[in-house]
Amino acid sequence: EFVPHTEHIASSDDEAFVVYTSGSTGKPKGVPVLHRSAVNTVTYGLLDFAIVKGSRVAQFMAIGFDMCQWEIWTTLSLGATLVLRGTDVFKVLSSVDVLNTTPTGLALIGHPEQYPQLKFVQVAGEILQSSLKDLWSGNVCLSNAYGPSEGSMFTHIEVMKKHHAVTIGGPIANVNSFVLDHKQQIVPVGVVGELYLGGICVSPGYINLLDQTADRFLKNTVSNNNNTIFRTGDIARLLLNGKFEILGRLDSQVKLKGYRIELDEVAEAML
Repeated sequence: EFVPHTEHIASSDDEAFVVYTSGSTGKPKGVPVLHRSAVNTVTYGLLDFAIVKGSRVAQFMAIGFDMCQWEIWTTLSLGATLVLRGTDVFKVLSSVDVLNTTPTGLALIGHPEQYPQLKFVQVAGEILQSSLKDLWSGNVCLSNAYGPSEGSMFTHIEVMKKHHAVTIGGPIANVNSFVLDHKQQIVPVGVVGELYLGGICVSPGYINLLDQTADRFLKNTVSNNNNTIFRTGDIARLLLNGKFEILGRLDSQVKLKGYRIELDEVAEAML
């Protein structure tokens, strides 16, 4: 039987991949990331000098992390070499010049002088401690990236400098950041509030979880853009220099080695 040829062409609004997050109790939330969101992060979520043609980039993150997608697609799109880590992590680190990991992972691999070929290190997934920042920023170009899975890998990036404060910088292109109070009103510069994200990065919501989607993905009432904003749950403030500082969490979510853990979900499962 003749079957006509059908072209399947993904649009910018189609899902590129799904990340499962906050699986503390075995019931993780599915977060779809759209093609336009992923392309924007891959295109603009990178310092110009970090990865160039000829760079050797470690595929270091676990496949369950959305940042693994960033490692793969950013590296390949720039004509660089993606080096799979295999079972011997330290062997891989001796053969690459770009590394992407969590602050916990960075602390575990030892001293930067052990890896003289490393030129650029990016951390994400947790708050970067000042002591770790000072240790590494004197030996490599160290950047601190921020962004929840609901924001397509990451939304902010900042180069770290020794003895300077740890911030996440400003949003990448086509991403909006707002620090709001409990009434979802913008707070003054320097005042602590909750960080909200808007723009091309925001996911459509959690798969088959309407109540949780309605609680975290809200109508944008703070700017002229008629889009959705995401309530991150992160305590933050906007500094006078236009950079954002993350101070902690509003809820009981904690992070262990970059994994999000909801303590309320753990407690409910134990009852």
